[in-house]
Parts: sequence; structure tokens; C-alpha cells
Amino acid sequence: MLYYAIKCLRVVGTYFFSKRYSKGVRFKLSLHEPRALILDHTSTAVMHLGDLLFFLDIIWLAHSNGLPVYLVGSSYLKGFFSLFNVKYESSLLNVPPGIVLTKNDSYLFLKKLDHTLIGFNFWQVKGEGPISTVLNRHFLEFCKMYFPNLSFEKPKNSFLDFFKELTFKNRTSYNNESWVVVNSFVNSQRIATFFRQTEFSNFVRLTKKDANHIYVSIGSKKDSLVKLNYPIDKDLRGLNSIDDLLHIFINNNIERVITFDTFIAHIAILFNIPTDIFIKSKSKMKITKNRFVPFCESPHQIKRLITYH
Repeated sequence: MLYYAIKCLRVVGTYFFSKRYSKGVRFKLSLHEPRALILDHTSTAVMHLGDLLFFLDIIWLAHSNGLPVYLVGSSYLKGFFSLFNVKYESSLLNVPPGIVLTKNDSYLFLKKLDHTLIGFNFWQVKGEGPISTVLNRHFLEFCKMYFPNLSFEKPKNSFLDFFKELTFKNRTSYNNESWVVVNSFVNSQRIATFFRQTEFSNFVRLTKKDANHIYVSIGSKKDSLVKLNYPIDKDLRGLNSIDDLLHIFINNNIERVITFDTFIAHIAILFNIPTDIFIKSKSKMKITKNRFVPFCESPHQIKRLITYH
């Protein structure tokens, strides 16, 4: 009940303390000229880890133009974003006035802070193409309208080119074994979990029959308490932080990822790895395929986008 009460308050806050810039984008202006770009991942923000990756194009734009970028709140992705020179602070009170990027239902908790807020509804925001590109386009239009003195030049290199170079720089060793990474746990899909996990397990067993690969399971400590119903060669669940996970993708020959629609799926897409993604909504198949898979401009081809029967 408390969860739904907080969610209702967020919705109320969204409509009473913000203006609508366009469909799917709400904002609150500060009197101060922004001196930083801020990613909001505070305890009050309804922001999943994977959602933060949707802002990578904006982060790269700000970084390339010398605008300081901060990650505020949860420290899970602190190490990951530090690769892009993103600074970390635990509270929005500790960063200079800036433009806060968040989801569109966090205004009730952030409205009193002396920052410009931009809240996105990732499903409703207008525009064609990957979500990272769509958000970047809205961000530039917003700055041009409200902060004309804050000008941005297009980066010489794309974010993906930078990320590829970064990957090679951070490679400490390379394992040539052919890996298939499997992640079968997701908190946001609790309804009918048994049936979804059964279908997922059957799919993994089927792919393993015809493949000469090492199957590796990854996940959280909570995930490690759940019994796997499919054969696995290495179980790394609960043994790795987000930073460790990034190095697993950098230092291993991962040829395939099988997962639910989670942070793991976003990382796999970022590394351009063929991916089987189980999603829970057939009605959102088209927008998921066109907007969120891939979520950035990349040549990534999804192996399968699977909904439940």
C-alpha cells in the first residue's frame, strides 16, 4: 500500500509542480544559469539502473563541451560512469546549480531544489529512433529555448566510437572461451513469475543442446538464492558488483546473452552482443523493438525479442 501511495504522490507532484514541454517531457525552470548536468538517481527517483544509460548521448555531449556531469544518489553505477568522467555525489544539495535529468514522476521530491528539472516519460516522449537519440534531441531543443547561452557543438567522435576505444583501454586480459551469459532474475516482473521462469528455463535448455559454448549465469546476491532450472557451467551470481560486471563484458568472448528486459540487456546492447530478451508486454513489442532495442545508435541486431505465451 505504501508503494502505491508514494506512486500517487509522484503523479500528483508531476502535474502540479511542472510544466509540459511536449508530450512525455515535463520541466521546472531554475533562475540560475546551469553550471552542470546532473543524473538523478536518488532514493526517491523511480529510475532503474538501465534507465540511466538512456542519457549516455547527452552525457557524451556535455562532456565533449566541457560541462561538468554529476551522478547523484545511488552509488551502484558510480564506477561505470566514472569511465566517462562523471563525478559522484550522494545528494543534490552538494552539486552546483544545473539541469537535472530524471523520470517524469520525481517532481514532488525535487521541486524545492534550486535546479532546472527535466523529467522524461520514456514511453511517451515524441520522436523516432533509439531512446538515447530521442532524449538528446529534446535536450538540445530545450537548452536552445531556455538557455541560449548554453551552446553545444556536436562531438567529433560518436559516443559508441569513444566507448569502443574505452573498452580496449580498460581490457586487462582476454579470455577466448566462447561464453553465453544468462540472467534469469528480474524484480519488476513478479506477476506470474513461475510461468515466466519456466518458459525462460526451457528456452535456455533448448539453446544449450545445440551449442558448444560455456554457459555462465550472472546476477545479484538475491538472485543467487534462487535455484536454477537449467544447466549452467559457471554460476557467478552474487559474486560481482556492477563494475565487476562491466569487466566481465570487456575481458571475455561473450557471443550471446539471454536475459529478461533488465540492466544486463542494456549492457549487452552497448557491447553489441547478440541478445535474446524476454519482455512482458506483447502490446509494446513495436515500440520496444524500435526505441529500446537498441537504445542508442548502434549496429546492434537483437537475436530474439520474446514475449510470453
